[in-house]
Amino acid sequence: MVNARKLAIIALLSASTSVGADWFEGTSTISQAHKHLLNNDLESMFQSLVEEWQQQPSKSIRSHINKLFLQSLSVDCGKGYSSQALPDWVENVVVKQQTIQSPGRDTYLSTIELDSNKVVSEISLKRWVDKRVSNDSEFYINGSSDSVTDVTTYGIRYNLASPLEVGLYRLDVSLVNGESWSQWLILTNQR
Repeated sequence: MVNARKLAIIALLSASTSVGADWFEGTSTISQAHKHLLNNDLESMFQSLVEEWQQQPSKSIRSHINKLFLQSLSVDCGKGYSSQALPDWVENVVVKQQTIQSPGRDTYLSTIELDSNKVVSEISLKRWVDKRVSNDSEFYINGSSDSVTDVTTYGIRYNLASPLEVGLYRLDVSLVNGESWSQWLILTNQR
């Protein structure tokens, strides 16, 4: 009886050890994202997370991806997600999400601003797959260009009924001359 019990425990330990050993040998995008994060390869990890979001994961996997993404931010605040520099006509990009509270009503805004030395004709943010964030949006130019750097701030403000959902989004920017630039964004929450 004792030998059978010891044998069962050893078999159970052997099975759990072999499952753990194979964890990062799998080819799923989520296991690859973990592997890349542990190897400090944030660019590959980000690409794995983009691929995982494109597969429209279940609610539990979305929660796991969100936590993994938040963990990766502690490495370098997201600077290592892409080695590809912004186009030479974009100085910086800022994405803001705001909640405006008033008695009996909450209003949500999502704003994207970028500084450019060329004339921007359109900025759009779409949730994967080609889902408009809101029909209630306003494209704006913030003041005149800086006379020293010849840079102007362009933006788009989305008025929302609720905060943007955690997930994969695509930022698209077009210039008057037809040139364009796109970038994947993963929006997260702090919970």
